[in-house]
Amino acid sequence: MTSVKAQPKGQSLAQVTKDWWRWSVDLDRNGGANPFEDTTGAYASAGHMPDSHMFYLAGIAGNTGTAIDGVTTQSRAFEVPANDAILVPVINTAETVPDYEAYLGKSKVPTIDKVEQYIYDWKNSYVQDKFLLVDGKPVPLDNSYVESGPFSLGSVEPGDVGYDLFGLRPAGTEQQPAFAGGYWGVIKGLGVGTHSIEFGGSIDYSLTDAGFGPPDGTVDFSYKVVDTVTVVPPSHYHPGHHHPNVTPCGMGLFDR
Repeated sequence: MTSVKAQPKGQSLAQVTKDWWRWSVDLDRNGGANPFEDTTGAYASAGHMPDSHMFYLAGIAGNTGTAIDGVTTQSRAFEVPANDAILVPVINTAETVPDYEAYLGKSKVPTIDKVEQYIYDWKNSYVQDKFLLVDGKPVPLDNSYVESGPFSLGSVEPGDVGYDLFGLRPAGTEQQPAFAGGYWGVIKGLGVGTHSIEFGGSIDYSLTDAGFGPPDGTVDFSYKVVDTVTVVPPSHYHPGHHHPNVTPCGMGLFDR
């Protein structure tokens, strides 16, 4: 039976999401050949660690997708080994004290409290919508919010996804303390075959001299990811193998 749960076996979801953030920030942008700018699924497995048995999905960083009716959309198709759980970053954010300082300027030194306040406001004010569907079936997300920190995102350099796409600054500075918050799904037990995973959401905030401000009534970013996932036995798994012309099959019930 397929399950969508808030905690992978043996690890807290907070720790797993920290690992996801470090994975994403450290990825080589590679001229667009990375999971976030990927338009086919050919790069979905970049940085994948088979021994972790956790397959990280990428969302959309900024406006790296294609705008369709005001929604930034990305569609991909790729393989996942059957013994991996799938981590879905439904909608999330992270911020660090050094990055916040770079945004505000040296004259307005940020504090940990201000960064934590941003994470709090992001969840309670900025997020306007969120959704996760697996094979067309909606997954409840009310209890799937995870907050983590403080931790380190490591340092970023030009050419890294963290620098080029996420906009972390300054280069060469340890991005800590970092704090993150977001809605996540952990999908386990998808049967061998092809499945569809759709996720995304929208946010609304304003920018002020003091940083991020309350919603101003205009959605600033709305996105949707459509992943067509072909689950294969581990012995048949080929990283980078994508399936552009497949039709998702059905699946069983959800457990929470």
